[in-house]
Amino acid sequence: MSPARFFASLRRQLPDDATVVLDDGNHTFLAAELLPIHRPRGLISPTDFNCMGYCVPATIGAKLARPDSPAVGIVGDGAFRMTAMELATATAQELGLVVFVFNDGELAQIAQAQEIPYNRKTCTVLGPLDIAGVAQATGAKFPAHRERWRDRRSDSRCAGLRQS
Repeated sequence: MSPARFFASLRRQLPDDATVVLDDGNHTFLAAELLPIHRPRGLISPTDFNCMGYCVPATIGAKLARPDSPAVGIVGDGAFRMTAMELATATAQELGLVVFVFNDGELAQIAQAQEIPYNRKTCTVLGPLDIAGVAQATGAKFPAHRERWRDRRSDSRCAGLRQS
């Protein structure tokens, strides 16, 4: 699935009062370009574009601040690894938030910043991420028939986690 199709589908399914939380990564720029936000303060993102690991705790905070409105996080696999276990808090509090993980197996934004000027990438490839395992460990739901987002240019995938 193309990024445009993913974000168009997400937008169709989100009510206008939803809060979308982004982490730092290539998905941040895709969301900024492809995901219309229909209310003030409907998008929360780190301001310096260098704060990896922000999304999961910030999505929890967004849901706590507005418990009657949906909160959706969009995070890359690298940043997700930094704070994924915070999902245990969301599950324990029965917050009902959703997190989409863009899983491309590398710190793609950092890799691009290295490859363009230096023609090489170092220390950016990540090992496999068992998102279903994270869901099981934190008590989150991970749909068995989840839809995966695939970007042909970067072989990225997106899978969603839902808190019960």
